[in-house]
Amino acid sequence: MIIEDASQHLEDKQGVRKYAVLDVAEAHVARAGVNAMAPLVWNNLIKQTVSVDEQGGDVWEGIVRYGTLERGEQGDIAWSFNIATKTVKITHGLEHIKTYPTSGDPDPHKGAIGVRDDGNGRTIDGCQVNVGYMTWDEEHWYPAATVATHAFITKLETLIASVNENAWRIWQKGELLIVGIQSTGSKNSGQDVGIRFRFATARNKTGQEFGDVTGVDCEGHQHLWIEYEEEEIAAGITAHRPVRVHVERVYDYCDWDSELPLPDPWS
Repeated sequence: MIIEDASQHLEDKQGVRKYAVLDVAEAHVARAGVNAMAPLVWNNLIKQTVSVDEQGGDVWEGIVRYGTLERGEQGDIAWSFNIATKTVKITHGLEHIKTYPTSGDPDPHKGAIGVRDDGNGRTIDGCQVNVGYMTWDEEHWYPAATVATHAFITKLETLIASVNENAWRIWQKGELLIVGIQSTGSKNSGQDVGIRFRFATARNKTGQEFGDVTGVDCEGHQHLWIEYEEEEIAAGITAHRPVRVHVERVYDYCDWDSELPLPDPWS
């Protein structure tokens, strides 16, 4: 990972520092690197939010915003969200439009993208597409004496990279992922401490079709991959077609109703 301080400026009482993150494939890794590099205090301002925007080719722009310290009290909730796109690789199209020339099988590969001979046999290159992606932060305030305990910090640590085991607020099981928890404070300050939780959404999909494989259900944060096999579709003519679709669970579930009883800032 390479992180470079790209620019910095002040706008009114809000400071912004930008970083260039290179050779990183995942957003949470890029954000963690920027967060670790960005100082907590800069130009007499306090670090407020850290976000990253994908630029393509494993390059990210990190944006760190600074502002004056405005302390909340227990029960207060602050929030911010980002609805954007991220780049993912797919090997199968949503709909096959046409094959030229039009003679023969109108959809020889059943939606597989980028089928070619790499010298060792046929492979499927796929393509990069932008998909909708939403992240948001919520900051909830707790008594400092509650936060500054090993038990409390250990509990928060177990929540990272977990998905919701049950429906939570307006989201169905498996649609939410906790990608970050952040806080700063002092145990003996006598003031309440804000804890910022970052969530990422991915909607569940049901009844998907991949060639002749139908009825595929996949939760938002499960991993779906397609197994292709070479089939002879005419004398001397072969094509790569999906024969099986696999859905894998790659994150632990957590009962957020009991482990993360946060009030809903939008309710």
